[in-house]
Amino acid sequence: MARFFFHIRRNGVLEMDTEGVEFSNHEAAHADAVRFVRELLAERIMSDGTIDEECVQVASETGDLLSEVECGSLVRLTCASYRT
Repeated sequence: MARFFFHIRRNGVLEMDTEGVEFSNHEAAHADAVRFVRELLAERIMSDGTIDEECVQVASETGDLLSEVECGSLVRLTCASYRT
């Protein structure tokens, strides 16, 4: 098991995760970051909040940035045409 850190970039400010979480590999850590961002988005939508340019960065124990999950990358917008 390796420890991964989930830093949150919000409004240009990076909030560093100092505790981290253990996962078997980076793929599992990244999947958890995607789940977290989806929950964050759902909360924002339900509270009529805004979706800012936020992201979760997945970093290794040595501080290497392994991946990022941006809020906007998980939102799919579709437009429907309505006839009157």
